[in-house]
Amino acid sequence: MTVTGWLLLNEISDSKGRVMGRHSVPTVERTPIDRQEEPLPPPARHRSRNGARRRGIAGWPLAVVGLLVLSVLGWLGWSWANSEVDSRATAQAASCTDGNETLRVAAAPGSEGAARTAADRWNQKRTVVHAYCVRVKVVSADPQTVFTGLTGGWNGAKLGPRPQAWIAQPARTDQLATKFPDLVSAQPEPVRSGSFVALNGDDINDIQLRAAQQFRAFMQQKTTSK
Repeated sequence: MTVTGWLLLNEISDSKGRVMGRHSVPTVERTPIDRQEEPLPPPARHRSRNGARRRGIAGWPLAVVGLLVLSVLGWLGWSWANSEVDSRATAQAASCTDGNETLRVAAAPGSEGAARTAADRWNQKRTVVHAYCVRVKVVSADPQTVFTGLTGGWNGAKLGPRPQAWIAQPARTDQLATKFPDLVSAQPEPVRSGSFVALNGDDINDIQLRAAQQFRAFMQQKTTSK
């Protein structure tokens, strides 16, 4: 090889070396140790395990349940208190705390038997009217005598105490209620063997007025049951 050829070959080799130096990147082999030293990515959090962190629990169902519980407890407390009050009132009434009272009933001869039977049952039950034990006393009386005494002035010395109720034929009681409405506290109503009218007057107290109405209803119940 001539000198000229050798120089040309050397120049070509040198230029290739420069070109390779610009564009090539040496490859570095990674060892297993280098791979273990690299930090691992953080573990992913699954939404199903940590859902509470991303989404809060709704509070309104708990509020509704709480209100329902409070309402039930309030109703139970009110029921218990009301039951206690009723029980005490019943116990006090059953013991006749305010005393005793008498209801006098004048009955025509034809109505006397049924009136006495009802009065006996009433008295055996120890019926209470507004904390008073009311005893019914039936007196046989002629209807004309009672009508005259009620409308013309009751003679206690001759006729005895004035009655608070009267049982007679419907014609008599209706006549009294129609012509003398101030003498009756309620319109006459039919009972067994007659017509019952609760009387009114200055000598008749509120307990007797109420007792007369209750005894009338008591007689009507017995009449219906039979």
